[in-house]
Amino acid sequence: MLRAAQGLASELEKETGLATTAGLDDHLLESFVIISTSPRLRKPGQWFEYLQDPEALAILRNIGLMEIRVEISSHDNVTRIRPYVVRLKPSSVGVEGEFVSEDIKLPLPGELGRISTRIREIGERLGFSMS
Repeated sequence: MLRAAQGLASELEKETGLATTAGLDDHLLESFVIISTSPRLRKPGQWFEYLQDPEALAILRNIGLMEIRVEISSHDNVTRIRPYVVRLKPSSVGVEGEFVSEDIKLPLPGELGRISTRIREIGERLGFSMS
């Protein structure tokens, strides 16, 4: 399954220019691809990498980072596209705060909708059933 995710991630990055990463879930059963929709923040899913970057921190504390997770089922080659926003919220426990993600409701706004459509088109061309 990881190989399928890596192939999809590579094709998405090549065709969209957006940063991608592929991985497996905690149970090593399902694979996924994470796409960063920000040309500035090019480490999808690696939010802690931004803690030393003042510009990235400002984005995470204000508007947040929009990412799209493509979840690939190990059973039937069906994928689910899940757009979400990640923010760094103040925390009483940690100095830096805590990362919080929130799903973005449909319909997707502007550029995010166009990116999601492009991801769907590329995935379907590669033989995935995108939902």
